[in-house]
Amino acid sequence: MLEVKGQTIYLITGTSGVGKDTIAAELLDKFPSLERTVSVTTRWPARQSELYGETYTFTDQTRFDWLLKTNQLIESSKEYGNNYGLTKFELDRIIRNGKLPLQLVDFNGLDQLIQAGLKTRTVFLDFPNTTVQHQRILHRQPEISQIELDDRLSLTASDRAEASRRAATGQLSIIINDHIAACVSDVAKAFQLTHSPA
Repeated sequence: MLEVKGQTIYLITGTSGVGKDTIAAELLDKFPSLERTVSVTTRWPARQSELYGETYTFTDQTRFDWLLKTNQLIESSKEYGNNYGLTKFELDRIIRNGKLPLQLVDFNGLDQLIQAGLKTRTVFLDFPNTTVQHQRILHRQPEISQIELDDRLSLTASDRAEASRRAATGQLSIIINDHIAACVSDVAKAFQLTHSPA
């Protein structure tokens, strides 16, 4: 297996419902040098747009725990009761294929990847305002409970504060996702993508 230490990984983080998947898809379409990592997750059922092995590798808790125990995950997190993780094998596969790995992470995942010795180029996506955030979450998950919605909205302030702290140290760039095309362009600049778009 390839030594992942010292390799560069491109990371998108941000507040809940901000459009991380949409921006990632646009980047992948415009920059064929990028390849999105496929994380392992215990979240089930899959959303209608998600495909096994393309969006996520869906697994059960027993297998996920085994991946953790055998040190096969380079980063892992738990969000809203579901486990997510990136296997060393997946990162190795992308780099060996000559691609630039693109991963969606939270701050904990970002820290784990840095601790693993990876070079990171990271953007934090945010909403133009909280009204837009509220509308996008409800559009994406109309069945969400009020308690869960309130929990997600309450995390926004701490996420923004943490992003501002990290941006001040140069660890990441903060980008507002107000218009998709402009956001994609800003992310590409922050990532310093120099490969010719498709």
